[in-house]
Amino acid sequence: MNSEHKIQVVISSRYGLFRAGLRALLEHALIFRVLGEANTLSRPVRLAKRFRPDVVLIDAGARGLSGPETSRLLKEMDPGIKIVILAATEQQIEDCMGAGANAYVRKGRSRRV
Repeated sequence: MNSEHKIQVVISSRYGLFRAGLRALLEHALIFRVLGEANTLSRPVRLAKRFRPDVVLIDAGARGLSGPETSRLLKEMDPGIKIVILAATEQQIEDCMGAGANAYVRKGRSRRV
């Protein structure tokens, strides 16, 4: 990756505050450029067709298509696209990874100290 290229990302989550926080975190890192946000799982597919991002972050619990279906559609459209799943359950992780997702982040409650 040259110094001018930023990793282009689409974020999909049903929670607007989460999307905004993730966008701020990614853009603060200076190597990412967020191309768009989606609150359903059908919208990131449309955004990916339009913008051709490097990475799509998918909340497996979002409304619309299922996480695995979204992963499959994205990989059919662009086999090189990287898909990171935000998942709450092992089943979501297994289903999405089996459908072409490249990585996952486990959602869950934070531990109190």
